[in-house]
Amino acid sequence: MLNRRKLIQLALSEVPSETEYLDYKQEINLSSEAGRAKLLRIICAMSNSNPTGRSFIFVGISDSKELIGTSFIDDADFQNAIKGYISNCPKVIYENVSVSSLASNKFIGIISIYPNGNLSEICKKIWKLKPGDRFLRRGSSTDKGHNESLNACTTNQRESLELVRRASVTLESTLNATLAFYSDSSNSYSPRHYVFNDQYVVAVSSWENDDSSLSEVTVQLINEEISFFWSAMEYVNIEKKEQSLVIEELAMIFWKGVRHLIPKKRVEIDFPISSSYQVKHLKLSNIPELSLKDIDDFLGRYEDRLLTEPYFAEILPYELLFAALNGSKASLELLLDRNGGNVDGAVAQSYSDAIRTYEYLRVQ
Repeated sequence: MLNRRKLIQLALSEVPSETEYLDYKQEINLSSEAGRAKLLRIICAMSNSNPTGRSFIFVGISDSKELIGTSFIDDADFQNAIKGYISNCPKVIYENVSVSSLASNKFIGIISIYPNGNLSEICKKIWKLKPGDRFLRRGSSTDKGHNESLNACTTNQRESLELVRRASVTLESTLNATLAFYSDSSNSYSPRHYVFNDQYVVAVSSWENDDSSLSEVTVQLINEEISFFWSAMEYVNIEKKEQSLVIEELAMIFWKGVRHLIPKKRVEIDFPISSSYQVKHLKLSNIPELSLKDIDDFLGRYEDRLLTEPYFAEILPYELLFAALNGSKASLELLLDRNGGNVDGAVAQSYSDAIRTYEYLRVQ
């Protein structure tokens, strides 16, 4: 296992510049074709140019090696963004690393590209890339390749193997990381840890809401110093079982002024005795049903309620969300319009939260 934070420290302090196995990005864009294409290009190049060692892309670090940080990215969303575009695709994973010098909602992302015994190439058109495009990494440059074979084990590749070896987890690093977690976590967020199979240490920090649900939740695997889960605003339940930790995130909706919480997603971290840990991401979308009459009545009355009901402006986005999830196009248009954009403060935050939930739960 790797201590991800130690990996970052070693790379920044001992690797002078970007190489065949190491690259820095201030941010990545998974929502646009151009952003995904640029990412696919460098994944393909690093896989072909470092076939015997692991390659890494650090996200949230500038070219001058300044720690900037980036938003939390779920590996499941990352996989969906790149899936199906590379033939002979290597194993690629995205991990979030907490760093004490960054704000609690910022992470250093690590994209790990594992050794691959075959040449990788683009197999599906995306942006300016077309099927058959093949790329190679030469130092810090990514160039288009043609009929090259896999590179022999170069000096840089041996360096990548040594970097991984030196960043491997030890008992001392695990204990130090556990102590650091408690030191960095406010007592009001109830820091605690769980041990699985006498080997894996999982640390949790969270704020407890009045209804016993949790918010501002961080879940880290201390051994590797990676964050499995982070949520600032959502309602979350955590259940510790003998061989697993189950995290269920709930989405907030309102209807007729009454708050409801519906399951949004579940993250299961399993620790089977016979192998290492496994992380499962499940999207939950069991949306309660509304009748057409309910939705029509709501749309006919919401303007009057804005004038007569205190605080309705703040919960309106969540009622629009509920109706939109039940297929109301008019409600969705009102939600996305954000009341003509004439909102600010808590109301603006409510619209942002509701839109984010809709985009996650909508039927593709």
